[in-house]
Amino acid sequence: MSKTTEQSVERGLAMVNELLAMKSSHDGVPRSPIGVIGPKEGYDKFWQDAQDVATFVMAAGLAVPLMDRLADAGRSMEQQGLITVNHGDSYAETALDYLLQNVHPK
Repeated sequence: MSKTTEQSVERGLAMVNELLAMKSSHDGVPRSPIGVIGPKEGYDKFWQDAQDVATFVMAAGLAVPLMDRLADAGRSMEQQGLITVNHGDSYAETALDYLLQNVHPK
């Protein structure tokens, strides 16, 4: 992960944990931070929703650098004349489409 992406993921998880702590303080339900095993009564719908958000934050932390690399590959492929990327199209998606069609056909 790039440093900026890693910092964003860390901040996102910290914010989710801050939200869990504030909600617990407000309603008196003990909820553990993301990644920490805690009391069973703390595994309520709110905690599950927070866990889902944390999972998406972590997934984005993995996906963003890959999308950046794929977009870079797409720009290189365009320079080589392998693909054409029109205004509004995604370099990453166009590069992936090319690879799926030409490198790993069905």
